[in-house]
Amino acid sequence: MKAIHISARALAVYLLGVAIPSIYSPALAADYEAYISYPTTSSSITTFHPSSGKLGPSFFGPAAYTASIFIRPGTQEVWESVSPNPGSPFIAILDPSNGGTLATISFPPTFPFTSYAGAVVFDRSGKVAYFYDGTHLAKINAANRTVIGTRNVGKYSYASSAGIAITSDGSKLFLLVNATALPVVDTQTLTIIATIPAVGDLFVSGTTLFVAGETGLLYFDTSSYQQTNSAPLPADSFNNVFGVSPDGSTIYVETLPYNLSLPGSVEALDFASGQTLLSQTIDSLSMPDSVSLSPDGTQIVVATAPLTFLDAGTLATISTEYLSPAYAPSTVAYVGPDTVIVLNINSSAVAVVDSSTASVTATFPSAPGAGVEVPNPETGVIYMANAVISAKLNQVAEVLPYSLTQDEPPVPNALVGHRLYGGFTEYDLATQTSTQLPVPPFIPGSGLVVLENGPGAAPPSGKTYWLPLEFEPSSGGDVRTGSKVPSGIAVYNTAKNTLISWISVPLVWSGAPNATNYVVAFSPDSTTAYVLVNKGIALYSTQTLQNTASWTYSTSFVAIAPSPDGSVIYATDGNGVYVLSAATGAIEQVFDLPVQAPTANMALSQDGSTLFLTDVGSFDNSAVDIINTATGEITTVPAPFASGIAVLPAN
Repeated sequence: MKAIHISARALAVYLLGVAIPSIYSPALAADYEAYISYPTTSSSITTFHPSSGKLGPSFFGPAAYTASIFIRPGTQEVWESVSPNPGSPFIAILDPSNGGTLATISFPPTFPFTSYAGAVVFDRSGKVAYFYDGTHLAKINAANRTVIGTRNVGKYSYASSAGIAITSDGSKLFLLVNATALPVVDTQTLTIIATIPAVGDLFVSGTTLFVAGETGLLYFDTSSYQQTNSAPLPADSFNNVFGVSPDGSTIYVETLPYNLSLPGSVEALDFASGQTLLSQTIDSLSMPDSVSLSPDGTQIVVATAPLTFLDAGTLATISTEYLSPAYAPSTVAYVGPDTVIVLNINSSAVAVVDSSTASVTATFPSAPGAGVEVPNPETGVIYMANAVISAKLNQVAEVLPYSLTQDEPPVPNALVGHRLYGGFTEYDLATQTSTQLPVPPFIPGSGLVVLENGPGAAPPSGKTYWLPLEFEPSSGGDVRTGSKVPSGIAVYNTAKNTLISWISVPLVWSGAPNATNYVVAFSPDSTTAYVLVNKGIALYSTQTLQNTASWTYSTSFVAIAPSPDGSVIYATDGNGVYVLSAATGAIEQVFDLPVQAPTANMALSQDGSTLFLTDVGSFDNSAVDIINTATGEITTVPAPFASGIAVLPAN
């Protein structure tokens, strides 16, 4: 690794998808703030300061398919159980003061891919944690964050937060493994020492194990494993014990019918007899784990619209709080006597609510979503999904209530003035309104449908927006194998958001051998568009939209970045960085990369002195190459999960 010198005009580099321990860790705040990943596609972002060679704290959770959070007792650490897609499950430990990633815990290769986040439970001291994904169990030293034991315990479709429970003395675990019995696991040896003939969501209070299943609520003694009591619960429902009163007299159960069009309820049961004492119908209860009991046992919060607080003694409504649509509650949790975390899984946003005043005290996006960043050097912010990230504050400054793509997290591609473009959508930041862009007219009725798109791009002038598109027959079938995929670029007039041209360009699917990514870049004077094609770069006039030149190479590039002065173009094929003449396309110089980067992304500093390139070898083996463009010297910084990258002037 060669050293690299960067001048005092340091840059702040934002890396997308990074899930790594910070070089420094800020002190934990006095109050809890939880960051929870978007349940389908989410990412994290961290800063890198080349002048000091240090990484700042990461924001959000790592790229995930699903995720759940758990609070480590005796600390304010948020343990996020993450199931990436693709990839093996792992745990990210977050700083609740800013969502920074303090550490990650990986599991042995024997842990298979699972489409559901696993469950985590701690002993009362918080020194030992147990992770369970429905098949494998792992024992973790919570202090040094290392896995100290694993065991295959069976197979279940997934492990919810109620799929594992631990005895008060920390000696035994109860697991939801199959449809016939619950295994009892010795926590010292991780061996199964007994089974309990019951199935359902689990909760332990004192010496009693509650199993909430289709046959009702069953009580078991945690020492003898004998059933001691039972209580009826609504049939054909998800039933979950979410708390027991501090005096041990009342059990609180959340009930959600399998038919989600029917209302759910909160039930208060007498601990001794199992008799229902109180029942409160909740019309808009829509998912499990959407009710939480306060630590002092006086209040219950319910994820409804509006957010509803109940008196735990009477189940009467105490107060309600209407949240903006971006923060409409899906899941709630008490993390302190008067602090409630509210997650909206659709906008991936989190609100912190003071339960004593029923007022919102802070808001955070839980995850920025897809892997595209749009920097604005003039204002010092980065747009990423619906998050506005402030480089000055080094945190998320705002959550935007928009969606740039249907059925997916919002993906901004380009910023034109105060408008963001992503896919076929334009979002006006000033008016907070969206406009749909027209689809090229030959698609309807042509037997073709959009297979992939973007990312789009706009020249510095902002007069046009270029959106790469790829198509397949509407009848289906994989046209990527053995057939040429119809592809090209739709060009839009940004003043009117009208389609002004369709450019048929042989873009090649980025998963094909020696193929390109969908990349469009522009000259600094906005006159020329550079389009990556297979083993070449096609040049187009942004005025006439005509092909003006084509440069051919022996390799295909996956990323390009024109220099600020317009003299050269930096391009990479994943093996090296090519310095090309912007006038002729001739190769002037090549910098060999230390690690192959087959799906690299590239960003150039505003002064052109430093090039940043992500080496995305795999989800857990990637890095960022920092290249001095004058000397070609390269510094490599390991950055697991690195994907997109953006550069802003340092504060």
